[in-house]
Amino acid sequence: MSAVVEEEDVPKGDSASRVEVEASGKPNLSAIQVVQIDKPPASEHATSAFANDMAPNLGEEEKTGLKPSVVDTSTLPLPPAYDLFIKDFTIGVPRPQTYLPLPVPIPYPAFLSKKRDMAYLNETIIRNVDVKCGSGEVLAIIGGSGSGKSTLLSAIVGRLANLPVRSGELSFAPTSLTTGNFKTLNARQMKEKIGFVPQNDYLLPNLTVRETLDYAASLRLPASIDKPTKLRIVDQVLGELSLTDAADTVVGGFGGLRKGISGGERRRLSIACILVSLPSVIILDEPTSGLDAFTAYQLLLTLSELAKRNRTVILSLHQPRSDAFNLFTRLLVLSKGSVVYSGLTKKCLPWFSRLGLDPEQGVNPLDFLIDISSMEVGDESKRDASKSRVERLVNAWRDDGEGYSTEKNIRWSRRISKDIQKGPSEQATHNTTLKLLFMAQEGDPSLRRPGIISQTSTLTSRSNKNTLRNYGQTLGYSFQAIVIGVMLGVSYYRLGESPTDIQSLKTLCFQYMAAYFYLTNVYSIYRYCNELVVFDRERQDHLYKVLPWLISEVLSNLSINVFFPSLFAVIVYFMIGLRTSPLAQSLFILIAECILVQLGSIGFSLVSASMVREFASASLMANGISIFFFLSAGYSILKPPVYVNWIKYISVYWYGFRITAISQFKGRVFACENVPRDSVAANQCIGDQVLIGLRINPKEPLWRYFVPLLCVVIGLYALGGALLAFWKPGGVKHAAKLGSRNGKEALPESDMDIIRQRVDVEVKGLGLSWKRPGFLFLKRQQKRIIDNVTFQCPSGQITAIIGPSGAGKSSILQLLAARDMNAGPLSHFQKIGLILINGRPLSADNRDTVSFVEQEDEYHLPALTVRETLRYAAILRLPQTMSKRNKLARVEEVLGMLGLEDCADTLVGGPLLKGISGGEKRRLSLAIEMLNDPSVLIVDEVTSGLDAATANNVMRGLKSIAESGRTVILTLHQPRSDIYTLIDNLVVLAKGGRMVYAGSRKRVESTFQSQGYTIPEYFNPADFLLDVISIDHRPEYEKESRARVDQIVNYWSDIEEASRREPKPDKQETPVEPTPSLHRRQESRLTPMRVAAPTLLERTLKNMWRQQPVFWVRVQQTPLMGALYLLYYQRLSRGPTGGQDRIGYVQQLLGALPYIGLLNSVAIFPVERDLFFHEYRSSAAYSTATFTLVTTLVEAPFTFIANLLLGLLMNLLAGLVTSPRIYFQFVASTFAVQSLGESIGIIFATFTPSMGLSVSLVSTALSIIMQFAGYTSLSVPKWLQAIAWATPPKPASRIMIINEASGLHLNCSPESIQSGECLIQSGEDLINLFQWKDLDTGKLVGILMAVCIGWRLLANIKIHHWYPHSKNKVVCLFRTLSTSSKLAVLVESIDLGVFPTTGSPGAEAFYDNQLLSGLQNCIRLHSCRWTRDGTLTDAILQTLQSDERSPLLALEINAHSGHHYSPEIILRFSQLTKLVLIMPDRPIVHLLPYWSLVLGPTLQHLSIICKSDASITDELICDVFTNLTELVALSLTNCSNVTHTSILFALRHSRRGIESLGLEGVSTRFDWVTFIREVEAFQLFHSLRKLTITHPPGFLAWGERNLGRLTSFSKLEEFNLYRTNSGRRSTSSITEEECLPMVSMLVANHASTLQTLSILRMTVSDHALEAICHGLPRLRKFFFARAWVQDIILDSQIQSLTTLRRLEYFHISSMGAIYPSNSAFDGFPRTEEILQFIEKCSPTLMQCGFDTRVWSIKRHFRLLSNGEWYKDVSLAAYEQTEVPEHFLVVRT
Repeated sequence: MSAVVEEEDVPKGDSASRVEVEASGKPNLSAIQVVQIDKPPASEHATSAFANDMAPNLGEEEKTGLKPSVVDTSTLPLPPAYDLFIKDFTIGVPRPQTYLPLPVPIPYPAFLSKKRDMAYLNETIIRNVDVKCGSGEVLAIIGGSGSGKSTLLSAIVGRLANLPVRSGELSFAPTSLTTGNFKTLNARQMKEKIGFVPQNDYLLPNLTVRETLDYAASLRLPASIDKPTKLRIVDQVLGELSLTDAADTVVGGFGGLRKGISGGERRRLSIACILVSLPSVIILDEPTSGLDAFTAYQLLLTLSELAKRNRTVILSLHQPRSDAFNLFTRLLVLSKGSVVYSGLTKKCLPWFSRLGLDPEQGVNPLDFLIDISSMEVGDESKRDASKSRVERLVNAWRDDGEGYSTEKNIRWSRRISKDIQKGPSEQATHNTTLKLLFMAQEGDPSLRRPGIISQTSTLTSRSNKNTLRNYGQTLGYSFQAIVIGVMLGVSYYRLGESPTDIQSLKTLCFQYMAAYFYLTNVYSIYRYCNELVVFDRERQDHLYKVLPWLISEVLSNLSINVFFPSLFAVIVYFMIGLRTSPLAQSLFILIAECILVQLGSIGFSLVSASMVREFASASLMANGISIFFFLSAGYSILKPPVYVNWIKYISVYWYGFRITAISQFKGRVFACENVPRDSVAANQCIGDQVLIGLRINPKEPLWRYFVPLLCVVIGLYALGGALLAFWKPGGVKHAAKLGSRNGKEALPESDMDIIRQRVDVEVKGLGLSWKRPGFLFLKRQQKRIIDNVTFQCPSGQITAIIGPSGAGKSSILQLLAARDMNAGPLSHFQKIGLILINGRPLSADNRDTVSFVEQEDEYHLPALTVRETLRYAAILRLPQTMSKRNKLARVEEVLGMLGLEDCADTLVGGPLLKGISGGEKRRLSLAIEMLNDPSVLIVDEVTSGLDAATANNVMRGLKSIAESGRTVILTLHQPRSDIYTLIDNLVVLAKGGRMVYAGSRKRVESTFQSQGYTIPEYFNPADFLLDVISIDHRPEYEKESRARVDQIVNYWSDIEEASRREPKPDKQETPVEPTPSLHRRQESRLTPMRVAAPTLLERTLKNMWRQQPVFWVRVQQTPLMGALYLLYYQRLSRGPTGGQDRIGYVQQLLGALPYIGLLNSVAIFPVERDLFFHEYRSSAAYSTATFTLVTTLVEAPFTFIANLLLGLLMNLLAGLVTSPRIYFQFVASTFAVQSLGESIGIIFATFTPSMGLSVSLVSTALSIIMQFAGYTSLSVPKWLQAIAWATPPKPASRIMIINEASGLHLNCSPESIQSGECLIQSGEDLINLFQWKDLDTGKLVGILMAVCIGWRLLANIKIHHWYPHSKNKVVCLFRTLSTSSKLAVLVESIDLGVFPTTGSPGAEAFYDNQLLSGLQNCIRLHSCRWTRDGTLTDAILQTLQSDERSPLLALEINAHSGHHYSPEIILRFSQLTKLVLIMPDRPIVHLLPYWSLVLGPTLQHLSIICKSDASITDELICDVFTNLTELVALSLTNCSNVTHTSILFALRHSRRGIESLGLEGVSTRFDWVTFIREVEAFQLFHSLRKLTITHPPGFLAWGERNLGRLTSFSKLEEFNLYRTNSGRRSTSSITEEECLPMVSMLVANHASTLQTLSILRMTVSDHALEAICHGLPRLRKFFFARAWVQDIILDSQIQSLTTLRRLEYFHISSMGAIYPSNSAFDGFPRTEEILQFIEKCSPTLMQCGFDTRVWSIKRHFRLLSNGEWYKDVSLAAYEQTEVPEHFLVVRT
């Protein structure tokens, strides 16, 4: 079906035509559609007009009719049509409510309140709204921030939460063209026919964009539509919303673990999920927020086309572009909740013209409407004038506007095209379903959505993909199963058959469930609290029933819920050595029981999250109920009170404990060696007796427990489903406005006395790529985000970056602000290029001048008002020299500047507390950064979420800031025309971060005009630019638009290339002296603790107090747990079960407290952490010590008070032995254990942003600590018990049990002793059971407090990023070079072996700041040695290649590029004379032939050091040396595929001859005979001066003859001979027959030249050593090995070294014998012996060494009183050793 407009449908003189912008000779811009708004009839007094010649010609399709829409081309039927009617509609504010401090928030009853504030009854959000919108129409709701747009849309879709409707009517009615007889429906009755897109995006993170839409189509479209049609609709929607490029990209975003699509793409995807369906009414809340202007217009155009197919489209807008005006049929203009206009769009401008308000020529009429209906900000006179204007408009509409809102519009009529009339389309001909659907009427079964079976299948497939791709969850489950399993296995390792081991086995049968499945419970609650947000969103859209979702949830997670518990069970079973007869049956029982308990734990988590969505409250409730379940299991307490005994039947742990105990003890008799048969302990040696003692019937069959357990699991899931279906959790509460006591106080005018230097920012060749290496099943991926971007941002000007979504705008700003970016697991970002601040690279010393307003605004504390948030920020940010009154005055000034006065006393709000609007929150973020008037202000998407008027005011404020000398850099998505004129410089980027333009805004038009793209008159240039550089993904336009964008990118690239080639005039460099504001010590940026700590403490307490559920949870959770325990234990009995009850009592209490601490930490710390990290990166920075101190001061009092109450319950009322000392020791113990949970929670929450993974890791860590404490298992290895003293549970458990054992006596009858029920009769028995000797509780309390403080200090260290001490010198070096350019100029060589790796904590900031800055300053550097693997990056190598420095001549690097730097970048080193490559990987090796072409004219020294690498082959060597004709030095190490063939080739191609040759670890196929023959025949060693070889087998046997032939034409100065390392220490020396001929040859041929001799991995014989010392008099360096002797320095042969009178360095390695165990290093000579030996040696000796020790020799001369000179010889640490590193390997 096609839709056309009949001629009579369009009013005369009203034009809404789309025109094409074409350029002769250029690509046809058929995708760029510019809407012309012609002058309305004169009678309507419209004054807004655009030139008629905006574009040359109408497109052909515009002449014939409407362009086919996405739905037209899919041959789908028209949906049922409905009209919206709103009459005199008023919505009030909710009654202020106080909630009872319970896990599920229940309002405090109003009739019990003493003070009833009725003022809220007079307050309203929207007032007297009249609106009519029919099918085929588009209603746009516009107005300033806080005008009630979102609230009205929520009312239309029936989602007002707790907002009351004061008056009026809102209804829908079926559209009828023939009669007025229709039935009205309310919003609830319309739920199946409304598609709603809220402001926030709720999407599953692990699905791709296409998969998300595929599943949305399957769930939303009628079941009668076949799959090919659904897929075609998905493809068309992807194209319409420009999502084709991102179709196969994961959505991402959950927990910060995955980098997914951009924010704009997420917005479009949310809209696409609605558009794939066939809703009659489409409602969108700010659909264009976060979209660039081109995509926003395409979206609005699509919505307009959808409306023309019988849909009613209603949307709210913030910043609509001008050509969208005629796409709207009706407009509703609101101002602070009051109606300013409601009616047809064409009547809007005439209405305001009647009131004397006409837009200027060329002004966007939508911007004009928002401007006149908004309050001015800033100047008080302007605010008063705007207020009176708005009041006049509201009154005028109330008096005279009634008829406009109900006026009917001429509807779009439709007719079936001739082709359709003839019959169905070709596609429909072959599809009976489509033909029936085409003719379907409303209510027809063919229009019904999928049924339960189809829903289940779709949801299962979707959930399965989302689950399997949740790598963080899989990692957490793996970690949990393996670590907890191994931990339990170690704690109970190989249990024997003694009474102690039997007691441990009893504990294990219960404890393994508490250790493993409670962790499952905690994590599952967190997961459901997040995932049920998506469920709630989709359930509101009525996509599916609860039952299909529940089944899909079970099935999709079944694999991990079966595999990981099974893995855990297998590990535990075999490590502990559980029952082996029968093995298979017992193992299967344990696995089956673990799977069922796992499913039951997850089902219980679902019930908890279904009750309340807030994690803190849900976990509190689950924790309380879990206590009942664990205590009812039958282990911790054997006889629960009758009133709670029934709970065991719904506890999965009760069934699990009995199944495990029966399978392990039934019918089993233990050996119990050395246990008298008539003793009490012998009763435990019979398994059935053990079961009787546990009150378990040994004859009970297991199926009687398995069947009820399965029923309980099913029942828990059923209960969760029922709650999801019928229970509506609290939802979002609306915040009330708080009265400000200080807001109106008289304050002095702001005195901003901050002196700022003007700062110019320059970006050179900036590039950014995202990379993920291949790993297991993951494919290698790479995506370029920014591509060679260069631009300048002068001070005193605004530089704006614009471009479509995915152009890298936000990424550039994050790099400019030196912010870290999370690439996701196994991935990383790779950055190249430079960012210069006043000519200096961006570093930690100058980045403090930059303030960054991030795109996200979720870091604000929700329970503070706007004014309070700014006041606290001012105290932290503004200089300490500024008085507090002046700081508060600055707050009021900024409030007025950004128009925040009206909401200044309103709570900011958060996910569960509706506070200020999104636009107001955006302005709040900007206000915080503007407080201290920064030198450089960077704002990401400054106008996103703001209405047009507010955006204009904000931009004018930024313009004023820039004109004061500041540098303002920002990104814009949809800039209006008057905002565009405020921009000084413009950077235009195409998708993929490609440059299109950079320079003055005034020159952008001429640049594009030279390419044939002329900006039409009266058209917003920003919109035009975005249209031109955006790719239209609709199939008919995509190829053409891509070609156009590529051409524009290439054009600018050519301009930049030509600019670089132009000769630049020489500039006289004037050194810039550092100023205090740009260069200061790092510590000075931190707010002093004396100022920050009180401020943070007040802010945190106020935020917590106003969040009553969170506040009371912290106080009540611990005593609530005690009260629940008390229900079970009451007053502990002194009967037969008293001993077992007391052991279980301590185990349960100390086992639960750390998790309560964890829950408290998770509820509070993540928000505080995010705010701290945000402030730490900004000017509000304070130290981690301050943050930790405040966090501790806030948490500790609550924790201590809670434990005081717990002590009253658990120590006094439970019947324990007590006294004042025992009571306070009890409180100290519980306090320390709970604090441990909070500290570990802080540590892991800092480690990962994903709270789900963090909770799983923390829970696992806590379980390990509790198991090793020694009171759950009596069989923990001694070494683990020693480690456990570093944790509070160890001393805490001893304190409690020792105190309880004092004076304890239990009443046990002979029968209870005989049956095994009575294990302990007295406190002495209790102590003996644990085998403790030291009973001093005072000492234990001291240990407890010290350990508690230590864990909190450890949390502080984890928050603080620090470098390892061994690398501090490197950090200090580059910090010095970065700040002292004059010193750096003198540096010519850098040698780095130890270095912080890129992955080490805090290293990224060091890399980006001091390192690059320091290297940049070393402009005379000619030699660089950088050998640490994982430390080189593209940025470092690019800095070393900079054109502004002397070319690098010598380079030694670790060539294992990995994912640290791009291999291709090394090709840019083109003037090297020396190159050393250490362990090159294959990408580097493959580039060597190309590199040799570049280095051929200059390279003289080449060394390649591999690790048995087979990639270096003869063929490669020949390819490389074909070009390296100037080479004089070659060294190859461990190149196992290199033979004599390629070495001879290299020797022949050296023009000057090889002077140095090293061959170590070459191929075993190396033919030495042929090699020597060829070298001798062609005299290839005529220039040789240095030779290093690894000798082959038997080489020394013919050494004199062959070695002499090999070096006969050489004048060797250095000879190194190494034996191949066989992997074990050699014990043989060179025999006289081998050694003397070789030494004789060296003496005969090279005595006059040889200066260095090194012999490794073989000992030199006595005669050979003597011959060397007497025959080689010019020897300066001698390194060799000797057989180990007790006093090596006194060896007579060693004394011959004293004859070498030119000796400077010697080193002796001990070989042959292993050091005796009792004198491992006795072979090292004593210091006095070395000094005596040195006295005999040549005075030239500077360094000596023995084995791994090396000393530098220092000589000091002083004149004595008798006139003689005295020489003082001493040993000192060496600065740099000449000893080959082979000699320094530590031997064991």
